[in-house]
Amino acid sequence: MNYRWLLLSGLGLLLMGEIFKIKPELGQKNQSIRTEENLENGKAKPAGLDQSFLLFTREEVLKDGLAGTKKKMVAEEISPKKVRSASQERVRTVVIEIVPEMMKYDTDTFTVKTGEKIMLELDNLDGMQHNLLILKPGSLEKVGAAADAMLRDPRASEKHYVPEIPEVLFATEMLGPGELYTLNFTVPDTPGDYPFVCTFPGHWRMMNGIMRVVTGN
Repeated sequence: MNYRWLLLSGLGLLLMGEIFKIKPELGQKNQSIRTEENLENGKAKPAGLDQSFLLFTREEVLKDGLAGTKKKMVAEEISPKKVRSASQERVRTVVIEIVPEMMKYDTDTFTVKTGEKIMLELDNLDGMQHNLLILKPGSLEKVGAAADAMLRDPRASEKHYVPEIPEVLFATEMLGPGELYTLNFTVPDTPGDYPFVCTFPGHWRMMNGIMRVVTGN
């Protein structure tokens, strides 16, 4: 009787040990499934898959992918080719104002370099209409005479009183009182004195100056 009881007790302990071995495994798998369910919006993966391995792999892929993108961006920012390109495209601003009631620009001469990119801002502070033309060297008289002749042209105002002759290199529109105009151009490659002038009829004799072009670096 005692032997039979001992045998049954031993078998019971063995069965309980097997149960305790199984339960931790089931608990770990359930926990892995719950973690993956949170990441996949409630869509559980098969219980036999190692979920922690899948999570680790995704994190590493994302980390490597972002690092690669960042390195690529840094490399592009410090590219010597882009630095040179930005330097070449640098634009210089020149501001010229029209002096009120004086029939003149506020500057007689400004100096630029050959091939330089210029953004010229003309600010009309006067109560009359004015423009600004940049001419070929030595052509002020010819362009002035052509401007005066535009009084006979019925479309002169539509043309902003800009003579249609090759001596005119660059020109703004005709500005009314208080208007501002931006003229973008590239300085010619030949050094010299390039006149600038207002071609509203009768203005050119008083309203003129020199854009001095010197050799660039």
